[in-house]
Amino acid sequence: MLDKLKYSLTSNLTKITPIDGMQEFVFGKWLFNASKFWRVTPWSIKYALFLEGGQFYSITARKIMLVRCQVSIGAYSYGACFKRGVFGPGTQIGRYVSMGSKVRAFQANHPVDRLSTHAFFFNSDLGFIPKTNVPFTFLSVEHDAWIGESVVITPGCSRIGLGAIVGAGSIVTKDVPDFAVVGGNPAKILKYRFTDVIQEKIRQSKWWESPISECAQHIEFFKAPLGYEYLNHPLLSPKNRQNIL
Repeated sequence: MLDKLKYSLTSNLTKITPIDGMQEFVFGKWLFNASKFWRVTPWSIKYALFLEGGQFYSITARKIMLVRCQVSIGAYSYGACFKRGVFGPGTQIGRYVSMGSKVRAFQANHPVDRLSTHAFFFNSDLGFIPKTNVPFTFLSVEHDAWIGESVVITPGCSRIGLGAIVGAGSIVTKDVPDFAVVGGNPAKILKYRFTDVIQEKIRQSKWWESPISECAQHIEFFKAPLGYEYLNHPLLSPKNRQNIL
């Protein structure tokens, strides 16, 4: 029943961007305008996702997160990033990022070298001080990163690298390098996904800039382990990709 309602609402009223498949409901601007009311923001995001193809494709939900929460979310990324308050202002999340529904990131620590660690004395939102007086971290989650369920990201981490993997339940206390697999409490590097040569080939390719429609044409490539025999694939060749974008 819900699927039929969704289809009837969106079949003729949703604009789909031909290049990347991103979707925007004709009345999405109403949801965006309503989101300026703090209590309505979660509702606006929920219905934008419902009407615009979900987290992979919704344009309006991304606009709401950017303007109301100052969290930038790239195309096709999904997970806890669409929940208000999970990531702080200034967070940037790349394209094709996957994350669990219970991820949480923190931007500041309580001070440990002062008379009190209580938030009354460092958080201006609580009304006792004119300006917050502890340093804040601005987090960047790079393209194609995978953050597992129930991961906690502390202020000691400002970057989760390109193609990195953070194991479920990990406590991330420092930056995660590109293509690293980390896990534990505190999270430590367990291995790297690829050799240095393959890592650099991927960086130069910038394959994540390709829309899913282009990637889908090479689905067999994505289904196979990445080894040297695949380094001539079109998506890993910057020269060939100039004709794609």
